[in-house]
Amino acid sequence: MDDQGACLRRRLGLVTQEEFAATLGVSVETVSEWRRLKRGPDFVKTGKGVMYREIDIQEWLSVNVVPVMRRMG
Repeated sequence: MDDQGACLRRRLGLVTQEEFAATLGVSVETVSEWRRLKRGPDFVKTGKGVMYREIDIQEWLSVNVVPVMRRMG
C-alpha cells in the first residue's frame, strides 16, 4: 500500500490481516479460520480485503485473558 494509504489506515486505527497475524505470531490462514468460525475480533470488509480496528483487537485480547493463580508473599 502507498504511504498515503498507510497514513490513513493509521489515523483510522486499522491494521491488515497480515499485520494482525504477524503481531500475534500466527499465520494469515489461522486468522482467516478464526473469522470463518467467528472466534476472532470483529473485522471490517473493504471490498475483497479485510481490516481490523485496533480497538476491536484490544477488546478481543482482553476478553481472552486467562487468569493464573499467583502466590502472595
